[in-house]
Amino acid sequence: MVAGEANNPYPTHNPQTERMRLGNQPRRVLILSRNNRCRSQMLDAWIRHIAGPRLEVVSAGIMPDDLHPLSVEVMFEVGMDISTQKPTDINDVITDNFEFVITIDDYTRDNSPAVTGARWKVHHAFRDPDMVPGDDERRLGAFRMTRDEVHDWAKTFVTWAVQQPTEQQAVSA
Repeated sequence: MVAGEANNPYPTHNPQTERMRLGNQPRRVLILSRNNRCRSQMLDAWIRHIAGPRLEVVSAGIMPDDLHPLSVEVMFEVGMDISTQKPTDINDVITDNFEFVITIDDYTRDNSPAVTGARWKVHHAFRDPDMVPGDDERRLGAFRMTRDEVHDWAKTFVTWAVQQPTEQQAVSA
């Protein structure tokens, strides 16, 4: 058990134990967004946290921008430091192989280049907390709401994704 896990509502996996148990490569996930600075960075962190080594996660944006400081702040509130995550341009990863591709806003779903070879394409439009007007407290509240919504969705996604047959399993069935 990871230190403090008993009191942590966001339990983690032990990567070494999981890799030995799985005995294979992690399944690859690409998260696509418009700017890769808020929601996609949160989702990237949550999926990594929940899935452990079962899923390898990359996030990228059509027009990447700087990591949003309020994303960093609200994730830090739940014990996750995303301050070193860097927004990535979709063109830097588009030719990589991914089994799952997640789009998190309608703009990206409608405008991102096709990711060839992806077996599963998933779309879920999260509210963009950066678009919420108002004072700092109201904006911080919007980022917290998005963080929690993304967390809940990430749990559902990871549960579903790890149950899907791999390409090798589908071929041999």
